[in-house]
Amino acid sequence: MLFREVAPTFLSPERRTLALCFLVLSSAAAIGFVAAQQLMLAFVAVLVSVLALLIANRPDIATLTVIFGLYTNLAVIAVKFHHFPWAAGAAFPMLLVIPLVYYIYVRRQSFIFTPLMILLFLFFLIQILGTIFTSEGIKFAVPELMNFIIEGMALYFLITNVVRTPAMLRCVIWVLLLAGLLMGGISFYQQVTNTFNNNYGGFAQNDDQGLTPGVVTAQDDTALHRMAGPVGEKNRYAQIMLMIVPLGLFRFWGERSRRLQLLAAVCTIFALIGTALTFSRGGFVGLLLMLMIMVAMRYIKVKQLLIVAVTLISVIMMFPQLSERLASLQSLTALFNEDQAGINQSDNAIRGRATEMLAAALVFADHPLIGVGPGMFPYYVEEYAKRIGIRGITTTREAHMLYLGIAADFGGLGLLCFLGMLGLTLHDLIRTRKKWMVRQPELANLAASFMFSIIIYM
Repeated sequence: MLFREVAPTFLSPERRTLALCFLVLSSAAAIGFVAAQQLMLAFVAVLVSVLALLIANRPDIATLTVIFGLYTNLAVIAVKFHHFPWAAGAAFPMLLVIPLVYYIYVRRQSFIFTPLMILLFLFFLIQILGTIFTSEGIKFAVPELMNFIIEGMALYFLITNVVRTPAMLRCVIWVLLLAGLLMGGISFYQQVTNTFNNNYGGFAQNDDQGLTPGVVTAQDDTALHRMAGPVGEKNRYAQIMLMIVPLGLFRFWGERSRRLQLLAAVCTIFALIGTALTFSRGGFVGLLLMLMIMVAMRYIKVKQLLIVAVTLISVIMMFPQLSERLASLQSLTALFNEDQAGINQSDNAIRGRATEMLAAALVFADHPLIGVGPGMFPYYVEEYAKRIGIRGITTTREAHMLYLGIAADFGGLGLLCFLGMLGLTLHDLIRTRKKWMVRQPELANLAASFMFSIIIYM
Protein backbone atom coordinates (compact mmCIF):
# COMPACT_ATOMS: atom_id res chain seq x y z
CA MET A 1 0.00 0.00 0.00
CA LEU A 2 2.82 2.38 0.90
CA PHE A 3 4.73 1.78 -2.32
CA ARG A 4 1.69 2.11 -4.57
CA GLU A 5 1.70 5.84 -3.80
CA VAL A 6 5.03 6.40 -5.50
CA ALA A 7 5.73 3.71 -8.06
CA PRO A 8 4.00 4.29 -11.41
CA THR A 9 3.78 1.35 -13.75
CA PHE A 10 6.53 1.38 -16.35
CA LEU A 11 5.15 -1.16 -18.84
CA SER A 12 1.81 -1.57 -20.52
CA PRO A 13 -0.09 -4.83 -19.81
CA GLU A 14 1.02 -6.29 -23.14
CA ARG A 15 4.66 -5.45 -22.58
CA ARG A 16 4.49 -6.77 -19.04
CA THR A 17 3.28 -10.11 -20.38
CA LEU A 18 6.11 -10.26 -22.93
CA ALA A 19 8.66 -9.24 -20.31
CA LEU A 20 7.34 -11.88 -17.93
CA CYS A 21 7.57 -14.62 -20.55
CA PHE A 22 11.09 -13.57 -21.52
CA LEU A 23 12.31 -13.41 -17.93
CA VAL A 24 10.73 -16.72 -16.98
CA LEU A 25 12.26 -18.56 -19.95
CA SER A 26 15.70 -16.96 -19.69
CA SER A 27 15.77 -17.30 -15.90
CA ALA A 28 14.75 -20.94 -16.06
CA ALA A 29 17.59 -21.68 -18.47
CA ALA A 30 20.13 -19.72 -16.43
CA ILE A 31 19.01 -21.15 -13.09
CA GLY A 32 18.99 -24.68 -14.45
CA PHE A 33 22.55 -24.26 -15.65
CA VAL A 34 23.77 -22.60 -12.46
CA ALA A 35 22.00 -25.06 -10.15
CA ALA A 36 24.03 -27.84 -11.66
CA GLN A 37 27.16 -25.98 -10.60
CA GLN A 38 26.32 -24.34 -7.28
CA LEU A 39 23.06 -24.14 -5.33
CA MET A 40 23.81 -20.77 -3.75
CA LEU A 41 24.31 -19.15 -7.12
CA ALA A 42 21.02 -20.62 -8.28
CA PHE A 43 19.27 -19.04 -5.31
CA VAL A 44 20.85 -15.68 -6.10
CA ALA A 45 19.83 -16.07 -9.74
CA VAL A 46 16.22 -16.55 -8.67
CA LEU A 47 16.33 -13.40 -6.54
CA VAL A 48 17.92 -11.39 -9.34
CA SER A 49 15.30 -12.61 -11.83
CA VAL A 50 12.42 -11.68 -9.54
CA LEU A 51 14.01 -8.30 -8.83
CA ALA A 52 14.53 -7.68 -12.54
CA LEU A 53 10.86 -8.34 -13.22
CA LEU A 54 9.77 -6.00 -10.43
CA ILE A 55 12.10 -3.25 -11.61
CA ALA A 56 10.91 -3.67 -15.21
CA ASN A 57 7.38 -3.02 -13.99
CA ARG A 58 8.13 -0.39 -11.33
CA PRO A 59 11.53 1.33 -11.77
CA ASP A 60 11.45 2.95 -8.33
CA ILE A 61 12.07 -0.50 -6.84
CA ALA A 62 15.61 -0.18 -8.19
CA THR A 63 16.06 2.96 -6.08
CA LEU A 64 14.88 1.28 -2.90
CA THR A 65 17.01 -1.80 -3.63
CA VAL A 66 20.15 0.28 -4.05
CA ILE A 67 19.50 2.32 -0.91
CA PHE A 68 18.92 -0.84 1.12
CA GLY A 69 22.07 -2.39 -0.35
CA LEU A 70 24.21 0.68 0.28
CA TYR A 71 23.11 1.07 3.89
CA THR A 72 23.62 -2.61 4.69
CA ASN A 73 26.92 -2.69 2.76
CA LEU A 74 25.45 -5.52 0.70
CA ALA A 75 27.65 -5.17 -2.39
CA VAL A 76 30.88 -5.09 -0.37
CA ILE A 77 29.78 -8.14 1.62
CA ALA A 78 28.93 -10.03 -1.57
CA VAL A 79 32.41 -9.38 -2.97
CA LYS A 80 34.37 -9.83 0.25
CA PHE A 81 32.59 -12.80 1.84
CA HIS A 82 30.83 -14.55 -1.04
CA HIS A 83 33.33 -14.18 -3.87
CA PHE A 84 31.13 -12.18 -6.20
CA PRO A 85 33.03 -10.42 -8.99
CA TRP A 86 34.36 -7.01 -8.00
CA ALA A 87 32.77 -5.51 -11.11
CA ALA A 88 29.32 -6.72 -10.01
CA GLY A 89 29.69 -5.03 -6.63
CA ALA A 90 30.96 -1.81 -8.18
CA ALA A 91 28.11 -1.76 -10.71
CA PHE A 92 25.38 -2.33 -8.12
CA PRO A 93 24.65 1.41 -7.51
CA MET A 94 24.27 1.82 -11.29
CA LEU A 95 20.82 0.28 -10.94
CA LEU A 96 19.83 3.87 -10.19
CA VAL A 97 20.29 4.62 -13.89
CA ILE A 98 17.09 2.64 -14.60
CA PRO A 99 14.70 4.96 -12.70
CA LEU A 100 16.73 7.96 -13.90
CA VAL A 101 16.16 6.96 -17.53
CA TYR A 102 12.50 6.36 -16.75
CA TYR A 103 12.00 9.83 -15.28
CA ILE A 104 14.00 11.66 -17.95
CA TYR A 105 13.08 9.84 -21.16
CA VAL A 106 9.73 8.20 -20.39
CA ARG A 107 8.06 10.77 -18.15
CA ARG A 108 9.90 13.67 -19.81
CA GLN A 109 11.02 15.25 -16.55
CA SER A 110 14.16 17.37 -16.35
CA PHE A 111 17.40 16.69 -14.54
CA ILE A 112 17.72 18.04 -10.99
CA PHE A 113 20.78 20.10 -10.11
CA THR A 114 20.87 21.30 -6.52
CA PRO A 115 22.94 24.28 -5.29
CA LEU A 116 24.97 21.83 -3.22
CA MET A 117 26.43 20.44 -6.47
CA ILE A 118 28.50 23.62 -6.78
CA LEU A 119 30.16 23.06 -3.40
CA LEU A 120 30.58 19.39 -4.21
CA PHE A 121 32.40 20.29 -7.42
CA LEU A 122 34.62 22.81 -5.61
CA PHE A 123 35.44 20.12 -3.05
CA PHE A 124 36.40 17.87 -5.96
CA LEU A 125 38.72 20.54 -7.42
CA ILE A 126 40.43 20.95 -4.05
CA GLN A 127 41.01 17.21 -3.94
CA ILE A 128 42.53 17.32 -7.41
CA LEU A 129 44.95 20.04 -6.27
CA GLY A 130 45.80 18.03 -3.18
CA THR A 131 46.45 14.96 -5.34
CA ILE A 132 48.68 16.91 -7.75
CA PHE A 133 50.81 18.35 -4.98
CA THR A 134 51.06 15.07 -3.07
CA SER A 135 54.61 13.89 -3.62
CA GLU A 136 55.40 10.28 -2.70
CA GLY A 137 51.86 9.29 -1.86
CA ILE A 138 50.11 10.07 -5.14
CA LYS A 139 49.49 6.36 -5.73
CA PHE A 140 47.39 6.36 -2.51
CA ALA A 141 45.64 9.66 -3.22
CA VAL A 142 44.41 8.82 -6.73
CA PRO A 143 42.23 5.85 -5.63
CA GLU A 144 40.66 8.08 -2.97
CA LEU A 145 39.94 10.68 -5.62
CA MET A 146 38.30 8.08 -7.86
CA ASN A 147 36.20 6.84 -4.94
CA PHE A 148 34.95 10.38 -4.38
CA ILE A 149 33.93 10.70 -8.03
CA ILE A 150 31.96 7.43 -7.95
CA GLU A 151 30.71 7.18 -4.36
CA GLY A 152 30.38 10.91 -3.79
CA MET A 153 29.50 13.00 -6.83
CA ALA A 154 27.90 10.36 -9.07
CA LEU A 155 25.90 8.76 -6.27
CA TYR A 156 24.67 12.12 -4.98
CA PHE A 157 23.55 13.14 -8.48
CA LEU A 158 21.73 9.84 -9.07
CA ILE A 159 19.92 9.76 -5.72
CA THR A 160 18.79 13.37 -5.90
CA ASN A 161 17.40 12.65 -9.38
CA VAL A 162 15.49 9.47 -8.53
CA VAL A 163 14.03 10.42 -5.13
CA ARG A 164 11.73 13.14 -6.41
CA THR A 165 8.59 13.16 -4.25
CA PRO A 166 7.76 13.20 -0.51
CA ALA A 167 6.00 9.85 -0.95
CA MET A 168 9.16 8.32 -2.41
CA LEU A 169 11.21 9.85 0.40
CA ARG A 170 8.87 8.22 2.88
CA CYS A 171 9.48 4.86 1.19
CA VAL A 172 13.22 5.48 1.41
CA ILE A 173 12.91 6.07 5.15
CA TRP A 174 11.07 2.79 5.58
CA VAL A 175 13.77 0.97 3.63
CA LEU A 176 16.39 2.48 5.95
CA LEU A 177 14.36 1.44 8.99
CA LEU A 178 14.12 -2.13 7.71
CA ALA A 179 17.86 -2.10 7.07
CA GLY A 180 18.37 -1.02 10.70
CA LEU A 181 16.04 -3.77 11.87
CA LEU A 182 18.04 -6.37 9.94
CA MET A 183 21.45 -5.17 11.14
CA GLY A 184 20.39 -4.59 14.73
CA GLY A 185 18.50 -7.90 14.84
CA ILE A 186 21.51 -9.90 13.66
CA SER A 187 23.80 -8.13 16.14
CA PHE A 188 21.34 -8.79 18.95
CA TYR A 189 21.02 -12.46 18.01
CA GLN A 190 24.80 -12.82 17.86
CA GLN A 191 25.11 -11.31 21.32
CA VAL A 192 22.42 -13.36 23.07
CA THR A 193 23.53 -16.62 21.45
CA ASN A 194 27.21 -15.91 22.13
CA THR A 195 28.08 -16.87 18.54
CA PHE A 196 30.86 -14.36 18.04
CA ASN A 197 32.84 -16.66 15.75
CA ASN A 198 30.00 -16.60 13.22
CA ASN A 199 29.88 -13.48 11.05
CA TYR A 200 26.46 -14.45 9.66
CA GLY A 201 27.39 -14.05 6.04
CA GLY A 202 29.31 -10.83 6.70
CA PHE A 203 26.42 -9.01 8.42
CA ALA A 204 27.83 -9.52 11.92
CA GLN A 205 31.52 -8.77 11.70
CA ASN A 206 33.46 -8.67 14.93
CA ASP A 207 37.13 -7.75 15.25
CA ASP A 208 37.37 -9.67 18.52
CA GLN A 209 36.07 -13.02 17.26
CA GLY A 210 37.50 -15.90 19.20
CA LEU A 211 38.14 -14.07 22.46
CA THR A 212 36.51 -15.08 25.71
CA PRO A 213 33.88 -12.62 26.93
CA GLY A 214 34.68 -10.88 30.16
CA VAL A 215 34.19 -7.73 32.15
CA VAL A 216 35.77 -4.71 30.58
CA THR A 217 37.78 -2.22 32.58
CA ALA A 218 38.91 1.28 31.75
CA GLN A 219 42.45 0.00 31.16
CA ASP A 220 41.71 -3.21 29.27
CA ASP A 221 38.88 -3.76 26.86
CA THR A 222 40.38 -6.68 24.94
CA ALA A 223 37.81 -9.10 26.42
CA LEU A 224 34.87 -7.11 25.13
CA HIS A 225 33.03 -8.26 22.02
CA ARG A 226 32.07 -5.11 20.14
CA MET A 227 29.71 -5.55 17.20
CA ALA A 228 30.83 -4.07 13.89
CA GLY A 229 27.82 -5.18 11.82
CA PRO A 230 28.18 -5.35 8.04
CA VAL A 231 30.52 -2.34 8.07
CA GLY A 232 33.44 -3.99 9.87
CA GLU A 233 34.27 -0.89 11.93
CA LYS A 234 32.60 -0.45 15.30
CA ASN A 235 32.32 3.32 15.59
CA ARG A 236 31.18 3.73 12.00
CA TYR A 237 28.56 1.04 12.57
CA ALA A 238 27.35 2.94 15.65
CA GLN A 239 27.13 6.11 13.59
CA ILE A 240 25.00 4.68 10.78
CA MET A 241 22.72 2.89 13.26
CA LEU A 242 22.20 6.08 15.26
CA MET A 243 21.19 7.98 12.13
CA ILE A 244 18.22 5.61 11.83
CA VAL A 245 16.89 6.51 15.29
CA PRO A 246 15.39 9.96 14.47
CA LEU A 247 13.92 8.54 11.25
CA GLY A 248 12.18 5.85 13.29
CA LEU A 249 10.95 8.28 15.93
CA PHE A 250 9.36 10.58 13.38
CA ARG A 251 7.74 7.66 11.55
CA PHE A 252 6.35 6.48 14.89
CA TRP A 253 4.90 9.93 15.52
CA GLY A 254 3.75 10.52 11.94
CA GLU A 255 2.20 7.24 10.77
CA ARG A 256 -1.56 6.88 11.06
CA SER A 257 -1.56 3.10 10.90
CA ARG A 258 -1.05 1.35 14.25
CA ARG A 259 0.84 -1.44 12.52
CA LEU A 260 3.29 0.98 10.90
CA GLN A 261 3.72 2.77 14.22
CA LEU A 262 4.53 -0.54 15.89
CA LEU A 263 6.96 -1.45 13.11
CA ALA A 264 8.65 1.95 13.40
CA ALA A 265 9.02 1.46 17.17
CA VAL A 266 10.53 -2.02 16.71
CA CYS A 267 12.98 -0.77 14.06
CA THR A 268 14.03 2.13 16.30
CA ILE A 269 14.59 -0.13 19.30
CA PHE A 270 16.75 -2.52 17.30
CA ALA A 271 18.71 0.42 15.90
CA LEU A 272 19.39 1.48 19.49
CA ILE A 273 20.35 -2.08 20.44
CA GLY A 274 22.71 -2.29 17.46
CA THR A 275 24.28 0.99 18.55
CA ALA A 276 24.62 -0.18 22.15
CA LEU A 277 26.34 -3.41 21.08
CA THR A 278 29.13 -1.43 19.44
CA PHE A 279 29.90 -0.10 22.95
CA SER A 280 30.81 3.18 21.27
CA ARG A 281 31.25 6.00 23.76
CA GLY A 282 31.02 8.60 21.02
CA GLY A 283 27.79 7.06 19.78
CA PHE A 284 26.21 7.31 23.21
CA VAL A 285 27.28 10.94 23.59
CA GLY A 286 25.85 11.70 20.13
CA LEU A 287 22.53 10.13 21.09
CA LEU A 288 22.30 12.21 24.27
CA LEU A 289 23.04 15.41 22.35
CA MET A 290 20.32 14.60 19.82
CA LEU A 291 17.80 13.96 22.59
CA MET A 292 18.71 17.26 24.25
CA ILE A 293 18.11 19.14 20.99
CA MET A 294 14.80 17.33 20.49
CA VAL A 295 13.70 18.33 23.98
CA ALA A 296 14.77 21.94 23.37
CA MET A 297 12.76 22.00 20.12
CA ARG A 298 9.79 20.40 21.93
CA TYR A 299 9.70 17.32 19.75
CA ILE A 300 10.08 15.21 22.87
CA LYS A 301 7.92 16.02 25.86
CA VAL A 302 8.73 15.18 29.46
CA LYS A 303 6.57 12.04 29.47
CA GLN A 304 8.12 10.84 26.23
CA LEU A 305 11.58 11.62 27.55
CA LEU A 306 10.88 9.33 30.49
CA ILE A 307 9.99 6.53 28.06
CA VAL A 308 13.21 7.13 26.13
CA ALA A 309 15.18 7.20 29.39
CA VAL A 310 13.64 3.91 30.51
CA THR A 311 14.51 2.38 27.12
CA LEU A 312 18.13 3.55 27.35
CA ILE A 313 18.45 2.32 30.94
CA SER A 314 16.99 -1.04 29.92
CA VAL A 315 19.53 -1.35 27.12
CA ILE A 316 22.38 -0.50 29.50
CA MET A 317 21.10 -3.06 32.02
CA MET A 318 20.92 -5.69 29.28
CA PHE A 319 24.57 -5.05 28.40
CA PRO A 320 26.46 -4.00 31.57
CA GLN A 321 29.72 -3.73 29.61
CA LEU A 322 28.32 -0.52 28.15
CA SER A 323 28.23 1.15 31.56
CA GLU A 324 31.88 0.17 32.06
CA ARG A 325 32.78 1.78 28.75
CA LEU A 326 30.87 4.95 29.58
CA ALA A 327 32.48 5.16 33.02
CA SER A 328 35.89 5.23 31.34
CA LEU A 329 35.01 8.61 29.79
CA GLN A 330 36.03 10.22 33.08
CA SER A 331 39.65 9.43 32.19
CA LEU A 332 39.40 12.16 29.53
CA THR A 333 40.13 14.71 32.24
CA ALA A 334 43.47 13.06 32.92
CA LEU A 335 44.69 14.12 29.47
CA PHE A 336 44.61 17.73 30.60
CA ASN A 337 46.81 17.15 33.63
CA GLU A 338 50.29 18.62 33.37
CA ASP A 339 52.11 15.58 34.74
CA GLN A 340 52.81 12.35 32.88
CA ALA A 341 51.11 10.33 35.61
CA GLY A 342 47.82 12.03 34.82
CA ILE A 343 48.13 11.14 31.17
CA ASN A 344 48.86 7.52 32.04
CA GLN A 345 45.58 7.33 33.98
CA SER A 346 43.57 7.47 30.77
CA ASP A 347 42.96 4.22 28.90
CA ASN A 348 44.89 3.27 25.78
CA ALA A 349 41.98 3.98 23.42
CA ILE A 350 41.50 7.53 24.67
CA ARG A 351 45.24 8.27 24.60
CA GLY A 352 45.47 6.83 21.09
CA ARG A 353 42.55 8.87 19.82
CA ALA A 354 43.85 12.03 21.46
CA THR A 355 47.16 11.42 19.70
CA GLU A 356 45.45 10.88 16.35
CA MET A 357 43.37 14.05 16.67
CA LEU A 358 46.30 16.19 17.78
CA ALA A 359 48.40 14.76 14.95
CA ALA A 360 45.69 15.74 12.47
CA ALA A 361 45.66 19.26 13.93
CA LEU A 362 49.44 19.51 13.50
CA VAL A 363 49.25 18.23 9.91
CA PHE A 364 46.60 20.87 9.19
CA ALA A 365 48.80 23.55 10.76
CA ASP A 366 51.67 22.54 8.47
CA HIS A 367 49.46 22.26 5.35
CA PRO A 368 46.68 24.80 5.99
CA LEU A 369 45.46 25.48 2.44
CA ILE A 370 44.76 22.19 0.60
CA GLY A 371 46.08 19.63 3.11
CA VAL A 372 48.24 16.62 2.34
CA GLY A 373 45.92 15.04 -0.23
CA PRO A 374 42.89 12.71 -0.24
CA GLY A 375 43.28 9.87 2.26
CA MET A 376 46.90 10.75 2.98
CA PHE A 377 46.74 11.66 6.69
CA PRO A 378 47.09 8.02 7.89
CA TYR A 379 50.55 7.97 6.31
CA TYR A 380 51.61 11.04 8.30
CA VAL A 381 50.22 10.09 11.71
CA GLU A 382 53.23 8.05 12.90
CA GLU A 383 55.65 10.91 12.29
CA TYR A 384 53.46 13.52 13.99
CA ALA A 385 52.59 11.21 16.91
CA LYS A 386 56.25 11.25 17.91
CA ARG A 387 56.05 15.02 18.40
CA ILE A 388 53.05 14.72 20.72
CA GLY A 389 54.34 12.01 23.05
CA ILE A 390 51.04 10.82 24.51
CA ARG A 391 51.10 7.43 22.81
CA GLY A 392 53.28 5.94 20.08
CA ILE A 393 51.61 4.94 16.81
CA THR A 394 53.27 2.54 14.41
CA THR A 395 50.42 1.86 11.96
CA THR A 396 48.28 3.94 9.62
CA ARG A 397 45.45 5.48 11.63
CA GLU A 398 42.57 7.81 10.89
CA ALA A 399 42.15 11.13 12.69
CA HIS A 400 39.18 9.72 14.67
CA MET A 401 37.48 13.08 14.26
CA LEU A 402 35.65 13.97 11.07
CA TYR A 403 36.55 17.66 10.95
CA LEU A 404 40.24 17.34 11.85
CA GLY A 405 40.57 14.46 9.39
CA ILE A 406 39.10 16.58 6.58
CA ALA A 407 41.29 19.54 7.58
CA ALA A 408 44.42 17.36 7.44
CA ASP A 409 43.54 15.77 4.09
CA PHE A 410 41.98 18.75 2.30
CA GLY A 411 43.14 21.80 4.25
CA GLY A 412 41.13 24.85 5.22
CA LEU A 413 39.56 25.19 1.77
CA GLY A 414 38.31 21.61 1.86
CA LEU A 415 36.99 21.98 5.38
CA LEU A 416 35.10 25.15 4.41
CA CYS A 417 33.51 23.34 1.45
CA PHE A 418 32.51 20.39 3.60
CA LEU A 419 31.03 22.57 6.34
CA GLY A 420 29.30 24.60 3.63
CA MET A 421 27.64 21.45 2.29
CA LEU A 422 26.43 20.47 5.74
CA GLY A 423 25.32 24.02 6.52
CA LEU A 424 23.44 24.41 3.23
CA THR A 425 21.66 21.08 3.73
CA LEU A 426 20.65 21.94 7.29
CA HIS A 427 19.53 25.41 6.21
CA ASP A 428 17.27 23.98 3.51
CA LEU A 429 15.83 21.38 5.89
CA ILE A 430 15.14 24.00 8.56
CA ARG A 431 13.51 26.29 5.99
CA THR A 432 11.37 23.42 4.67
CA ARG A 433 10.33 22.50 8.20
CA LYS A 434 9.24 26.08 8.98
CA LYS A 435 7.46 26.51 5.65
CA TRP A 436 5.24 23.43 6.00
CA MET A 437 4.87 23.27 9.78
CA VAL A 438 1.24 24.44 9.67
CA ARG A 439 -0.02 23.56 6.19
CA GLN A 440 1.60 20.13 5.78
CA PRO A 441 3.07 18.81 9.06
CA GLU A 442 4.04 15.54 7.38
CA LEU A 443 6.48 17.36 5.08
CA ALA A 444 7.82 19.34 8.03
CA ASN A 445 8.42 16.12 9.96
CA LEU A 446 10.19 14.50 7.01
CA ALA A 447 12.57 17.47 6.91
CA ALA A 448 13.04 17.38 10.69
CA SER A 449 13.85 13.65 10.72
CA PHE A 450 16.67 14.09 8.23
CA MET A 451 17.83 17.22 10.04
CA PHE A 452 18.37 15.21 13.22
CA SER A 453 20.06 12.39 11.29
CA ILE A 454 22.58 14.89 9.93
CA ILE A 455 23.09 16.34 13.41
CA ILE A 456 23.93 12.86 14.69
CA TYR A 457 26.34 12.35 11.81
CA MET A 458 28.02 15.66 12.64
